[in-house]
Amino acid sequence: MNFYLAMLVAFTLTAALVTLWGWRSLEKTRQQQQWQKVEGVITAASVTSEEDDLLPDIRFEYHYQGKRYEKTLQFPAGTTPMPDFGTHYVKKYPPGRQVTVYVNPAQPTEATLEPDRGGGLLFWTGLLMLAIGVGAIFFSG
Repeated sequence: MNFYLAMLVAFTLTAALVTLWGWRSLEKTRQQQQWQKVEGVITAASVTSEEDDLLPDIRFEYHYQGKRYEKTLQFPAGTTPMPDFGTHYVKKYPPGRQVTVYVNPAQPTEATLEPDRGGGLLFWTGLLMLAIGVGAIFFSG
């Protein structure tokens, strides 16, 4: 196997992994968007949190099947906020504001104010890379 073909195979395998990762992200997004919607209220909002002084601390409560739950808004891993990120979220979710909460019916302690919307770009980029890699391998020799 020549070096060129080895590089194409490595590129294609990487593209396949990116596509799979994007697909899993899309599935998570679809699942979250189908979670039960309930009314909730913001109980506290701070520009910074104890865990990360760059991310805001937004707390909310909701009731699901007669039980009260409290939760902190979680941000995706790797979120790198701009300077006004915390201020934006505190204005968006001030204490006392009524909000829609997305609750996982299978695990009611799992809830969010903002269901995932990602994965699409990653999936389509991976799929394009995969097509290029397979085409390059096919026409390489």
